[in-house]
Formats: sequence, structure tokens, C-alpha cells
Amino acid sequence: MEFIRIVLKNIIIFLLVFPLIVLADNQDNMKSILTLINEKPFIALEKIKKGLRSSPDEPRLLFYKGVTEAKLNLIDDAINTYNDLINRHPNLPEPYNNLAVIYAERQELDLAKEILEKAIKTNSSYSVAHVNLGDIYTQMATNAYNMAFEIDKDNKIAKNKLKLITELFNYKPNIKEKSIVIEELDKKSIVIKARSKLDDKKNIIKSIESWKTAWEEKNLDLYFNSYSENFKYPNQMNQDQWESYRRDRIINKKNISISISNIKLKFEKDIIHAVFYQDYKSTGYQQKSKKTLFFEFQSNDWKIIEEFSG
Repeated sequence: MEFIRIVLKNIIIFLLVFPLIVLADNQDNMKSILTLINEKPFIALEKIKKGLRSSPDEPRLLFYKGVTEAKLNLIDDAINTYNDLINRHPNLPEPYNNLAVIYAERQELDLAKEILEKAIKTNSSYSVAHVNLGDIYTQMATNAYNMAFEIDKDNKIAKNKLKLITELFNYKPNIKEKSIVIEELDKKSIVIKARSKLDDKKNIIKSIESWKTAWEEKNLDLYFNSYSENFKYPNQMNQDQWESYRRDRIINKKNISISISNIKLKFEKDIIHAVFYQDYKSTGYQQKSKKTLFFEFQSNDWKIIEEFSG
């Protein structure tokens, strides 16, 4: 069954929540961070971490850090950041809300509901949390009716309720709030059907092509975003070491051209092995090799969790 994603209409940052920190001398810096989050999140994250080293209690930087980590699919890091922000500034509803969204994506609905209720306690007029809490209840009801339908396929009441909830979930409330939009995510309707093998194949081919193109064009944000937060880094390197190593290997090449052929896929539930031949060319260098990429389905996307050459 396709994983249901319950997400925000928008991941937002309310300026009015942080009146004490909107100072004239740091507004330009904050604006530049916002631009980087959308355009170059890896660079944004480094800039945010640098700012937090001198101001570790800064709520806006902590919030930006959580948003950026979630954007980069560093989900565990985002959870830790939002929890840290909540512990330091328990009266801000936004980190509760974004944390609940992450748990909802993981189908930890009870925990998401509990956190959203805490967000509403901090600010009873915080409409985004109310909308998301309604979506959580809708998802819970859908899961319950779906289970009833699976147990008793002749249960017409469950079938009709399930259809009704699926249609109701297409409703998109009009939330008019003054906000800074970090990342717009369309609220997706509930789809109760299994992913098809044909669609998975097409999406894997598309992911490989995107990974290859990012490498050729030296688009490091897109290139690194092809990899999962669970990627097994080679030679006992950590993420920072590996990214630094890859960045030097890519940026220092004047031209990069990569040809891929004879792609073969092996399906294992939410893991797909992609084996192909890679012809790599850069200035004064060429290498032909067999490449294997292991993809895992995460948050409605395929991410590389392991990579081998030869």
C-alpha cells in the first residue's frame, strides 16, 4: 500500500512569534539563510550551524536548522533539533507542529496527535496545528475502516466510509496567514493502492538519471540529496568526511561526462538493486566500471543507501 503522507499545507515560520530576535543587524543574515534553504540547503545548514556555535539558544536559527534537515531528509537530526528547540523554548507552537508532521509521515499517528495537542496548548489560535490535527484524526479513521474492510471484505459500511474519507481528504482549507514559506508541499489525498512494479522501475530510472546529471553538472545539493540519511559511507568515513571527499572529487574536475548502459533492477519490497555499466570521463581521465546502487523507498522517494563500483 502506498504510504500516506500527512504533511503541512506549508512549512512556515511566523515572524510575529519571534519579535525579540528580529533585529536590524541580523535581518539580512536571516534573509540570506532563507534563500539558501530553498536553493542550496547544504550550504544553508553549514551557515546555520556556524551561527548556532556563537548563539546556541537562538530560536530562529534552531527552527531553520530543523526545517533544513527535514528538507535534506536528515529526519533523525531534524527530530533532535525540534526537541532541542521545544526544550529551550516550550511556548513556541511551530516546532511542535513540524515535529508532529515528521511522526505522521512515519505513521506514528498517536505520537503526532499528542504533539499537535501540545502545539495548540501553547497557542489555541494556531490554525495550522488544528488543520493538521484534523488530518491526523482522518488518517486514523481511514486506517481503522481499512482494517475492518480487510478483515471483512463484504463489509459495505466500512467500504463506504473509507470512500467518503478518501474524498473528504481532498478538501484543502484556505489558511490565510502572514508567513515566510520555506517549502511548499502539496497536501496529498489518501491513495489506497499498492505501488506498481512498473512505476517503481520508472522512478528508479528517473532517480539514476537525476543522480548522474547532478554529478555531471556539479550540482552538489541535488547530488547529495540523492543519498539517504541511512547511506553506508565507505572506508569508515562519516557524512561530513564523505561529502568533503566527494565535493573535492567533483568540483575540481573541469568537465565530467557519464554514460550509463544496461541497467538491471532487482526488486525486494522497498529495496531495489540497480546494476549498470558506467563510462566516466573527465579531463584527461576515463574509467569504465560496473556500478551497483541500492535504493530504499523513503517518504515517497527513492534514496541511495549503498553504492559499489567494480
